[in-house]
Amino acid sequence: MKLIGTLLQTKGSFGTKGFNDVLVFCPFGLVLLFEFKREGEKPRKLQTYRHRKLAKLGHKSHVVFTAEEATKIVRREIRAKALSEAVHRIRVEPSERRFFASSRPRKNGNSSVRVPGSEAARAR
Repeated sequence: MKLIGTLLQTKGSFGTKGFNDVLVFCPFGLVLLFEFKREGEKPRKLQTYRHRKLAKLGHKSHVVFTAEEATKIVRREIRAKALSEAVHRIRVEPSERRFFASSRPRKNGNSSVRVPGSEAARAR
């Protein structure tokens, strides 16, 4: 499995029983866990236990039968994460950015931040 921008780690280096066969470190801080099985096999009890523990920590273990299947999942997950990151950047509207106080004064010399609704509070 060779994909641009990913780092692949196989089981040989961490070798704990029941742990996933392959870890894939992807862009955007995404880590994918794969368990490779032969056609028709299921994960053992210890593997299922570890998958549940990892799921509680927010990681999903993918059980796959071929490298092509794993590659498709990696591409799909990277695409989804990239889209999520892009949407997150769009949601921070330029109008919302003015609420964060700057350390330098504005052009008019005023370094205060205007908060909507504050004029009504001052009028009381």
